[in-house]
Amino acid sequence: MPERLTHHQHIGRTGGLVRAARQTNEAGRKAAAQAARMARYDAQIPDDITDPVERARRCDLLLRAEMAERGRQSALARRNGTTKTTRRRA
Repeated sequence: MPERLTHHQHIGRTGGLVRAARQTNEAGRKAAAQAARMARYDAQIPDDITDPVERARRCDLLLRAEMAERGRQSALARRNGTTKTTRRRA
C-alpha cells in the first residue's frame, strides 16, 4: 500500500471505515439495493407475464440493456471528448 495518499483517497477510506462501523449487515444493505433496482425493471414488464422465472429473466435482460446503453454513451462521449467531469485536479 502506498504511504502517501491523495486527498480523495483519505476521504474515501474515512467514509468506508465510518460506514463499516455503522452498518452491521452489509449483505442486507446490498440485497435491499439490488431488490429496489430490480423492482424498477420489474415494473416495465407486461403484467400478463406471471411466471417468476420469466420475469426475473426479463429483468436481467433490461438491466443488461441499460448497461450496454450506458457503455455506448460513455464510449461516444470519450470519443468526442465531451465527458462530464466534476472533479478538480488535485
